[in-house]
Amino acid sequence: MSSVSKQGGVTSYIIPIGDMSLEERRAVRDSADLNAADSLMQSTNRKDYSQIVVRSPQPLADFAVAGAGQSWLIPGPSVVGTEINLINAVLLTAVQAVTFYGIGLISVPVGISRLRFLKGAGDVRAVMSTEELETRLEPSGYFAQQQVYAPQDTLTVPVLPKAVFANSTIVLMGRFAEPRGNLITAPLAL
Repeated sequence: MSSVSKQGGVTSYIIPIGDMSLEERRAVRDSADLNAADSLMQSTNRKDYSQIVVRSPQPLADFAVAGAGQSWLIPGPSVVGTEINLINAVLLTAVQAVTFYGIGLISVPVGISRLRFLKGAGDVRAVMSTEELETRLEPSGYFAQQQVYAPQDTLTVPVLPKAVFANSTIVLMGRFAEPRGNLITAPLAL
């Protein structure tokens, strides 16, 4: 079964993590770090990488993803064949950039069959099927093409339920870049 999906002339696919060496995995993550930082540097005319923090995205703080804590919760109830927005029209600030490079399927059974990455008011950047990952011992994969959003981009990530569920959880792997000292990079009070 192929993990390639097509819609509106956009094609992308997911490479199962089990098909990649440890070095290849590290290279993907390093590339995502650089893509997020470069996007922020170019958009803000910064010259010094030491003033940029690159970190994992926080679903609630960065994208207002529903759910308790910092999980990538897809709210239910779902309707089979009707998309639900995991990330719903989030406008990045003038000093934020994000690169998504992979997905992990957490809920069993898996509740989604596809995810899309949109920019602005419906510009489809990628459409990816998650079906092949379900057959793997490690149901995670890296995107063949990373999804990079620059400062002041609006992003939406809808998922397509294939089963009725109350809630479902996935992990969007990514790297979030912002200037050093922004609120989210400040130490958390315990």
